[in-house]
Amino acid sequence: MNESPPEKEFKIGPVRAVVWSNQRTANDGRTFNSTKVSFERTYRDSNGSFKTTSSFDMNDLPKLIIAIKRAYEYLALRNSQNNENNNIANNQPFNRIP
Repeated sequence: MNESPPEKEFKIGPVRAVVWSNQRTANDGRTFNSTKVSFERTYRDSNGSFKTTSSFDMNDLPKLIIAIKRAYEYLALRNSQNNENNNIANNQPFNRIP
């Protein structure tokens, strides 16, 4: 399935957002980082075993929204820091939005 362990996880009750980051190779041979986010809910089946699903009940939706926001904030901050570090390494000025 995924080639590397999760980069980051956000768990809110039974709901979990997982950030996956994998290095890929394009058709032309260039490598790039592919980032995806998956969402799941943990529950117990009739035998008491833990299972996961990508379906959410109405009461899970507020938790899912929080998980989505946390994953987005994490990725936005990570990307912002990466851009600033790249600009500094290349002696390029960067602009911050106030």
